[in-house]
Amino acid sequence: MGRLIILGDPHGEYVAVQRILDEQNYEPGEDTLVGLGDYCDHFPEEGDARNVRLLIDLLINLQVESPNKVHFILGNHDKWFRNWMNEGELPPEIWWSQGGRETLESYAPLEMLNEAGHLPSGLYGTRMSMEDLYALRVEHIPDSHKMFFDQLPMYYVDDLVVCVHGGMPDTWHSRDIDINLVLNAIKQGKPIWERYRYDVLWDRKFFQGRRHDQRLFYDVFDDHYYFIGGHQVVYQARGDLWLPGPFVSEYNRKWIMVDSPGMHAVVIYDEENYEIVEGRANPSA
Repeated sequence: MGRLIILGDPHGEYVAVQRILDEQNYEPGEDTLVGLGDYCDHFPEEGDARNVRLLIDLLINLQVESPNKVHFILGNHDKWFRNWMNEGELPPEIWWSQGGRETLESYAPLEMLNEAGHLPSGLYGTRMSMEDLYALRVEHIPDSHKMFFDQLPMYYVDDLVVCVHGGMPDTWHSRDIDINLVLNAIKQGKPIWERYRYDVLWDRKFFQGRRHDQRLFYDVFDDHYYFIGGHQVVYQARGDLWLPGPFVSEYNRKWIMVDSPGMHAVVIYDEENYEIVEGRANPSA
C-alpha cells in the first residue's frame, strides 16, 4: 500500500516541493500526492522569479504521470489568480500586494529577464507598474496553466483523509449554516454549495477551536480520518520562543495545519502513523 504525501501551501517553492518528493522517494502510481492549494504568490526563498511558473509545470507533469493518484485542490491565492485570468482586468490590490506581482513576474518572457532571473528593474529596486506588468503577462500564461487553475477542486477526500485549504463553516456565528450538509457533501464527493465555499477556502479557526463544530465532524467522519488543511501559519510555544510551524490540534493529533515557513508536508503511512517533513533547506533564511 502506498503512502499519502500531502503538500502544505508551496507559494512558488518549486525547489522545496522537488526536495520533498526526492527525499521521500516519491513513487508515482504507488503513493497518493495531494496539494492543499496556494501554489502561486509570494516570492520564493530559493531560486529566481520563474519559480512559480516552474512549480506549475512540475505539478502538471505530476498529474500527467499519475492522473489517478495526484490531486491538487484550490487555495485562496489560486482563486485570486484564476479570477484575474478569467476576468482579464487589472489585478486587485489585495492580490497584487500579497504575491500577485511576483506571480505575474514569473511569466515574463525569458528575454526580458536579467541573469538573476528578474525583470531588469531588479527585485528590490524600482518595480514595473501594475499596468505595465499586466500588459506583459496576459498573452504569456500558457493555456495548460490556465486549465490547471480552472480545474482545481474545493477539497480532496478518500477513505483515510479529508483535505481542505481553509477549514469548515462556523455554526456558532451563522445559525442558518448546517455543517453536516457540508460534511456529507464532502464525504459523498459532491459539490459544495456556494454559500459554504468561503469557509472551506478561508476559515482559520476550525483546527484551533470551536469544539462544538469539531464534534459534529465526528458525526460524519469517525476517528480514523485525518483532517488536514493549510492557509494559516500558526505560532506555538517552543521553549522560551513563539515560533511558526505546522500545527497539530490538541483535540486530535490527526488534525493538522501545514502552511508554515520551510514548506512542510504530511506523510501518512496508515490510520495511526504519520510524520511531518520539511522541504526548505534553510527555513530561517
